Parts: sequence; C-alpha cells; structure tokens
Amino acid sequence: MKSKAYVWAYILSAFWLLALLLYIPHSAMYLSISKLPWAFLIVNLVTHTPILLSLLLADWYTKKQKKQNENS
Repeated sequence: MKSKAYVWAYILSAFWLLALLLYIPHSAMYLSISKLPWAFLIVNLVTHTPILLSLLLADWYTKKQKKQNENS
C-alpha cells in the first residue's frame, strides 16, 4: 500500500515521456528550440521537471501517510 503513490508517479512519468516522444519531434516549437546552442538544457528541463516533481510529490505523500499511521 505504501508504494501506491510511487506506482502512480511512474505511470504518470511513462505517459509524459510517451506524449513527448509522440508530440515534440513533430512540433514547430521543438524545431525552433533545437537550433539554439544550449537547446539540450531546455529539452532536458521540459522532460525531467514533471517527472521529478511527480516523484517528489509521491515521496512527500508516502511520508505523510506513514506519519499519520504512526500517530493513530
């Protein structure tokens, strides 16, 4: 039961990466960004920020649930 938040976080991450793989290579925005000298940083930021946020939220939720279970 503790790992339920992590499972949802990984499912969300998988859908995010799949959406990026299907959408980004065909968008005009990505083509304009890819010509910039430090474009890989922007692409990594767009790719990894939502994944890291979902994992941090899952960790926070799991710790919060554990603390509530210890108090009751």
